[in-house]
Amino acid sequence: MPAIDTATVRLPHPRRRPSAGAIAALAATALLGAASTAAHAQTSYGSGPGGPLVDATFDTTSGITPGVFISDIILDQPGLDITQFLSVTLTGLNHTSLGDLEIQLTRLASGGFVEEFVLLTFPPADRKSNYLGTYTFVVNPSLETVDQASEGLDDEENLPAGAFAISGDGGGIENGERTNFNGFVGLPVSGTWRLTITDNAPEDTGSLGSWSFSANTAAAAVVPEPGTLALAPLGGVFALFATSGRRRRRHRACTN
Repeated sequence: MPAIDTATVRLPHPRRRPSAGAIAALAATALLGAASTAAHAQTSYGSGPGGPLVDATFDTTSGITPGVFISDIILDQPGLDITQFLSVTLTGLNHTSLGDLEIQLTRLASGGFVEEFVLLTFPPADRKSNYLGTYTFVVNPSLETVDQASEGLDDEENLPAGAFAISGDGGGIENGERTNFNGFVGLPVSGTWRLTITDNAPEDTGSLGSWSFSANTAAAAVVPEPGTLALAPLGGVFALFATSGRRRRRHRACTN
């Protein structure tokens, strides 16, 4: 067999075989990357049941007892997390004094514990105009809050139906600050979502037709344990490592 002139033959450059730790890290990165690229789906969830709102009561012994209306949307959609909470819509809401009402959305954890809540609106008590229509609550700096939109309305006027920015409690005398839905982001969409409408003053009454909410969701990210990585989807990655190993062995064979 003729001698091989190593000066004129270009041999593959030897490569270092990656460690088990490097392989695991690369696998985890690939899996997380695949999860992060899952398409977001915007969905409207509902509709929650409506009914007569519960009026507050008054007696000389205990004073005012607020009336509390509760309506739940219970969802069973495992594996989906909220990536952006978009809106809450109250369909057919009517009440003859909007300043009486505190409207809140709550996410309940298993066992009925409050996991997160957001106040949608609680106008100052002197706002005596009416709800009459369908109202959507969103986060939008270009929209008025109910507190702002109801300023200057007479007692017999109706708040125009439409979209309003959510806001907090102004203490009963001032407009509440704008708020957001950030507390719901990252929570599973499955579970109990509760709309609570609290009437804080007696005599005025109202009702709700139904309600719903909308959100963007995505498949829940699963972070694999180092010892239980799902390596099957990464066949191409490990094929590259195997090829690297074969090249290194061929190189050694040629130089021996």
